Amino acid sequence: MALLLRADNLRVFFGIHTLFNIKTIEIHEGDRIGLVGDNGVGKSTLLSVLYGEKLPDEGAVDRAAKAAMVRQFGTAEAVEAMDEAIRGRLSAKRAVHEGISGGEMERLRIARALSTGAPLLFADEPTTNLDFDGLAQATQALSQHRGALVLVSHDRALLDALCTSIWALEAGELRVFPGNYTAYRRQKERERDFQRFEYDQYRKEQVRLRSAIVGVKDSAQSVRKAPKRMGNSEARLHKRGGGTTAKARLERQANVLQTRLQNLDMKERPREESRIKMTFGDRESVASAAAVRITNLHLQAGGRTLLGNTTATLRTGKRAVLVGPNGCGKTTLLRAIRAQEQGVQISPGVTIGWFGQETLDTLDLSRTLLENVMAESVLPVHETRTILARMGLTARDMEKPAPVLSGGERAKTALARLIASGATLLLLDEPGNHLDLNALEALEDMLAAYEGTLLLVSHDRHMIDRVAQQLWLFENNGLTVFDGNLAALMESRVAKQKPDDGLSIDILQMRMAALLSRMSHPKKGDRPEMLEAEYEAMAAELRQLRRGGQ
Repeated sequence: MALLLRADNLRVFFGIHTLFNIKTIEIHEGDRIGLVGDNGVGKSTLLSVLYGEKLPDEGAVDRAAKAAMVRQFGTAEAVEAMDEAIRGRLSAKRAVHEGISGGEMERLRIARALSTGAPLLFADEPTTNLDFDGLAQATQALSQHRGALVLVSHDRALLDALCTSIWALEAGELRVFPGNYTAYRRQKERERDFQRFEYDQYRKEQVRLRSAIVGVKDSAQSVRKAPKRMGNSEARLHKRGGGTTAKARLERQANVLQTRLQNLDMKERPREESRIKMTFGDRESVASAAAVRITNLHLQAGGRTLLGNTTATLRTGKRAVLVGPNGCGKTTLLRAIRAQEQGVQISPGVTIGWFGQETLDTLDLSRTLLENVMAESVLPVHETRTILARMGLTARDMEKPAPVLSGGERAKTALARLIASGATLLLLDEPGNHLDLNALEALEDMLAAYEGTLLLVSHDRHMIDRVAQQLWLFENNGLTVFDGNLAALMESRVAKQKPDDGLSIDILQMRMAALLSRMSHPKKGDRPEMLEAEYEAMAAELRQLRRGGQ
C-alpha cells in the first residue's frame, strides 16, 4: 500500500511538560486507525499536527497526499462542490443554516470532508451528536472511504466497526495494537494479567531471598558461638578451625543472597481498578413501587408535538434508557420530569440527581475538584476518592482548582459529585459526551451497580446494553416501554416481525449498524457475501420505509 504520511521525532510541549514525544508515524493507503487515550493526553493535538493545522515543537510531518478533517467543533469546512451521493447517504443539509442542529451539523461536516476526495481523512469525534439513524449512516459512509482514516472517537461500536488497528497515546508515547477496539482491550487485559503475574513472582522471590538471608545469618551467628560445655582451649581451637571457616562461608552466602535481592528487576504493582458497589441511592428509602408516574403528559417544542397525552411508569430501582432520533424530545422529557411539570408525579422519598450539558458550568470555582465533589457527598472522603480514581483522576488532579479543569475533568467531577450525592433518582442526559474511553467504561460499571432509579439519555450502544434494564422508545408521539436492553430489543423486533410489519426506521438503522460491525470483523463461519446481501436488503427496506413516510 502507498505511503500517505510519515512523521519523525514529533514532540509537542504543553507549558514546561511534554505532551507527547513520538519517534515515527506512518500511514498507508487503506489504513483504518482508531486513536485512543485518556482526556488531555493530546489526541486532538496529534490529529491537528498530522493534518497540518498545527506545527510540532520538534520533528517533521511529510504528507504525500491531500488530507481532510472532520472536526469535533465549529462549522463544516467549505468545499467547492459537495458529492450528492455522499450527501444523500448521510441525509445531510446542503449548507449551514440558522437553527441547524448539532446532529445536522455533524452530518454536514462528514459529507463535506468526504466530498473532497482526500485520500487521507482525519476525524475527531465525528458522531458525538448523532442519533442511531445518523450513526448507521456515518458508519457506512466512513467505511466506504477508499483512502486512509485516522479516527478519534469515544464510540466503541464505531471503533469496532471501522478500525483495523488502534493507536494508544499513553504517557506521551504512541503504541500500536493490531485489530479493532475490542481486540485492543483484550490485549490490554492480557498485559495487565501478565503484569500481575510478574509482580506476584517478584514479591514471592523477595520474600524467599529475605527469608534465606535471615536463615543464613542465624546459622552464621550460631557457628560463631562455642558450645557452652566446651573448655577454653577447645573454644580457641573452634574459632581457629572449622568454626571460623564455616562462619566465613555462611557470611559469603548471605552476601550473595543480599546481592541477588538488590539486583532483582523491580516490578511495579499494576494499577488495580477499585470496584464500587453503589449501595447509596438505596431504593429502600422510597416506599412507593413507582419512583415516577407520567399521566396524560403532553410535550411540545416549537409548535411541534413531541409527546401527546402519554402515560408511563418508572418503577423504583429500575434503570431505563430513553431511545429515539434527534429532536424527538428525550431531553425535553427529562427536563419535564425534573421540573415535575403537569402530568409528572415524583413519589415521596425520591431525591433527584441531575446531569445535563449545562451541569459542567455549575462547579464552585473557589473550590478544588475534590472539594466540589465532597460538598454534596454522603460518602466518606476515601470512598469519594475511589470514585474519582475510577474515573481516571489522580490524587494530583483532585487538588486542582476548578477554574483550570478541562472539559473532560469537569464532566468527571460533575458525575462523581452526582454519584456520591445519595440521590435516589438519577436523570442523566448524555453523560458520556466528554469522557475518555476508560472513564466511560468506569461510569458504565458504576451505573450498572446503581441501586436507585435511573433514567438515561445516551446514543452509546455499549452503555445502553451495559446499563439498561428497560427502554423507553419514542414512537408515534408516544412512549413504548420495553423490558430489556438494546440487543434484546433488536432481537425481539427483527426476529419476530416481517418486513411489512412496520419495523421502525430507528430500529432498522440500529440493526444495520450492528451488521456493519459484524461485516468489518466477521465471526467464524460468517460468509461475507451473505452479510453484504443482508445489509443491501435492509438498505432497500429502509429506502422503501422512507418513501412510504413521505
